[in-house]
Amino acid sequence: MAAAASVTPDVDPAFEFSSHEAFVSYLDSAEGQQLLREEGLTQAEITAVYAGDDVAAKGWLDKLKKKALKKAFKALPDSWQKKLTDWAKKGKAYFKSKWSSLPGWVKKTLTLGGAISAKTAIEWIIDIIL
Repeated sequence: MAAAASVTPDVDPAFEFSSHEAFVSYLDSAEGQQLLREEGLTQAEITAVYAGDDVAAKGWLDKLKKKALKKAFKALPDSWQKKLTDWAKKGKAYFKSKWSSLPGWVKKTLTLGGAISAKTAIEWIIDIIL
């Protein structure tokens, strides 16, 4: 009797990781501060983002993160933007399979330093590109 092969996901645990604290760190960076200024947020809204107050449940925080991701994508060198665009055109599964081949600095840029998961970054990047 042959033993059944165990099914182990080939996804890095960090692939699904995201952290509110990482997003707060991003917001403290020069890029994050510029994003907050561009969005014209009130002090109460900024305080809510930093505190993690129910803004995530309303989707407001995701909207802000998506704008930050779009900005991060546009800040990549043109060659990387082209490569990622080509991957996006081939579909989410293809993009996901290529994710591990990205250099660490590109992954860190696209996940906003861990503020969003790689899975979310891929989905949003495809939305941004297409």
